[in-house]
Amino acid sequence: MQLYEKSIEILQKLHNPIVDNDPIQMEIKRDLAQAYSALAEIYQTDLLQYKESEELCRNNIEMALKIDSLCLDAYLQYANFYLNKEEIDQAKKWLKMLMDEIRKEENDDLDEPLKSKEKAIIEEESKEIKEQEKIIYNPIDAYPISFKLSVSRVLMEVEDYESSIEMLEDYVEEDEENVEALYLLAFCYFKAKNFTRCREVMEDLGKKDLSEDAELMVAFKELQNEMSLVNLNEGYDKAEEGKEEDADDWMDVE
Repeated sequence: MQLYEKSIEILQKLHNPIVDNDPIQMEIKRDLAQAYSALAEIYQTDLLQYKESEELCRNNIEMALKIDSLCLDAYLQYANFYLNKEEIDQAKKWLKMLMDEIRKEENDDLDEPLKSKEKAIIEEESKEIKEQEKIIYNPIDAYPISFKLSVSRVLMEVEDYESSIEMLEDYVEEDEENVEALYLLAFCYFKAKNFTRCREVMEDLGKKDLSEDAELMVAFKELQNEMSLVNLNEGYDKAEEGKEEDADDWMDVE
């Protein structure tokens, strides 16, 4: 807590909110907002037992958002804040805002218009220059890859498995060796009833060494058992379909 407070003190001296669109100031602003968010996280985890922690947690989240309205970590901390208070609808609201920001930035990147000076260049050169000069900023790019894993876990808590899958697929694309991420992805596909994709992820996970994580090993085996039941049910359903087809054939003959 003292380390984050000291970092906030230093960053506040460096931060000049009047300066706009300066790359260094933008980075300072993001760092300062994330420091406030990190402090909020401590108040609702390690220091959760103190009665003043709730107010201090909220104050730090609000400070983070005041400094940087696109501080995704602050959105996540607010979602956790309301989950701790068992206010699920409020938690879902902040998670939706978080995912909307990520998706909006991704869509904006795809639709960015050509710059006027590029229009005068022949088509092939224009494409090349556009790729070199276009600056793409997605708020989630300011965070380590582990942030996607944190977001996916909270999404799972509110049973938003589709959004969690979206985060986990992005994570696995960058780090396919993380066994926890693979397990969570398989679990989410199972919950979303996408059993085909669940099997694929489970096959990949089965090739990894899980011996160093006993808890994950147990969870993996439990999910294997659940998938075995799904396989049995699917086999039964197919057998029933076969009987119905036979019956139809008999009726056609008659």
